[in-house]
Amino acid sequence: MKSHVAVEQKCCPVCGKIHDVGVLIHRRLAKVLPDKVVSGYGLCPEHQKLWEDGYVALVACNPPKDGSNPNISTADRTGLIIHVRKSVTAQIFNMPIDGPMAFIDPEAAELIRQRVEA
Repeated sequence: MKSHVAVEQKCCPVCGKIHDVGVLIHRRLAKVLPDKVVSGYGLCPEHQKLWEDGYVALVACNPPKDGSNPNISTADRTGLIIHVRKSVTAQIFNMPIDGPMAFIDPEAAELIRQRVEA
């Protein structure tokens, strides 16, 4: 059933969960919208709070077979997510991470996890 109003949703690039963010209204009130529309990527409330508190999410993913860098839509995630302070990321990687997340190799994620637990 189509409507002129839909719930706008985003997909969290960190955890992959779909969450509601607002309402979409067709400008001409045509009944063309489904009940819910995923309109792109956006941090879920949990990861938005962590980002605002100064944490960066390091998302472990397997390297693409073609040798390219992983991107949000095609990353082969392992399920391991590590949150570290933004100020610490520059020390770990010898460069700052400006965004709320970064993809890292599973081996690097395991090393970081072991160091944190020690």
